[in-house]
Amino acid sequence: SALIAVVIAAYSFAGIAQAKPKALSPAGSSLSEIISSGVSPNPLINPSGQLGNLYSPTYMVFLEGKWFIVDCWNNRVLWTANPNQPIVKWAILDDQLGHPHSIAYGDGVFAVEDTEGAKLNLYKLADDQNSFIKIDSVELPFGSRPHRTVFDGSTKTFLTLGSMNQTLYRVDAKLAEPQITDFYRLGFLNGNYARSFTLVQD
Repeated sequence: SALIAVVIAAYSFAGIAQAKPKALSPAGSSLSEIISSGVSPNPLINPSGQLGNLYSPTYMVFLEGKWFIVDCWNNRVLWTANPNQPIVKWAILDDQLGHPHSIAYGDGVFAVEDTEGAKLNLYKLADDQNSFIKIDSVELPFGSRPHRTVFDGSTKTFLTLGSMNQTLYRVDAKLAEPQITDFYRLGFLNGNYARSFTLVQD
């Protein structure tokens, strides 16, 4: 079984502090050069107009032999097998997302939030092992703003956290039509905005 530990990054939505803007990193920068880059105060567009820059990256992870970066305010997820090459050379998993925040993997499926669209998008690696195919999109309650997704190995399902409504949604991607199969209201958060959680396997 798994113990769900919910965040630490929970706070009153009204009290969210605005990040101090910092310069974006150059398009030719490698991963090691952009780790310390910051965010812009405008969450809608990249003011540089260059998608070789990261713009508020929220998550980085190594899955199935590939590195992934969730580039939140550029509305995309990037991936590469070589993290030392410039960001502009990283491949795009999807660039039609609404401020995604994380990516998870389990049982051959990758899951990414479309935070603004209140969806969990599902992808699989193409047969050529060098591109991704979107296989489905699961609708979540409007306005839930999913922020973090984790694969629960004990049930072979994904859990995604609605930041605005403090609810965990369980999504089964193995079904012929992937869908929400359960949900959990996290009343102990008392209406606070929650951004992340983790599973502790016992």
